[in-house]
Amino acid sequence: MNNCIIRIKDISKRFGKQQVLDKLTLDIEKNTMTSITGASGSGKTTLLNILGTLEKADEGQIMVDGSDITGFDKKAVCEYRNRMIGFVFQAFYLEPAFDVYRNIEVPLLIRNDKEDHKRRIEEMLSAVGLESKIHAKVHNLSGGEQQRVCIARALISKPKILLCDEPCGNLDSVNSSNIVKLLRKQTENGTTVIMVTHSHEDAECSDRIVTLCDGRIVDDEGMR
Repeated sequence: MNNCIIRIKDISKRFGKQQVLDKLTLDIEKNTMTSITGASGSGKTTLLNILGTLEKADEGQIMVDGSDITGFDKKAVCEYRNRMIGFVFQAFYLEPAFDVYRNIEVPLLIRNDKEDHKRRIEEMLSAVGLESKIHAKVHNLSGGEQQRVCIARALISKPKILLCDEPCGNLDSVNSSNIVKLLRKQTENGTTVIMVTHSHEDAECSDRIVTLCDGRIVDDEGMR
């Protein structure tokens, strides 16, 4: 595959006696949106967590932008997450005591980013349509608004790869459609998006749909 940013080769993962991923091999192209689908227990979230270095594979290799992330030590893992990865989770993981501005600022503070935080955050909130909510407490926002805050927080550090785990799982159909379209648009801005979803309707917005079953790829609706 030309222009490949992620190359997964023969990745396996077990939890006790359960084989969650079974010698899975997959290449993902830059600046595309790939949806990973499949039934519960098929290995979708485990694959995403391994790509984000939240879990380690038992076997196999993952090359990301030319680096083998399976061999990273703790320092390299932190650098990789800060430099390459943005996360969007179904559960949001926002700090309820903070307003929208402070929630989005957290990655910039972790990175000790010296750029103008206010300008960056205002630009990002404008991109997700929440500029009027900059000082709102997140617990006063709707589910769709909270998920858009999560996306803004994930994108504020300009990651090359955006990992999304069931980002629409708690949302109604209208909000789900808006969130997926927003994620899809990020590929135009130079971000590679990988979204785990149980919804084939949500996945249809992707460039590619990969279906897992028992830790293996059983269907790959390639670049469309």
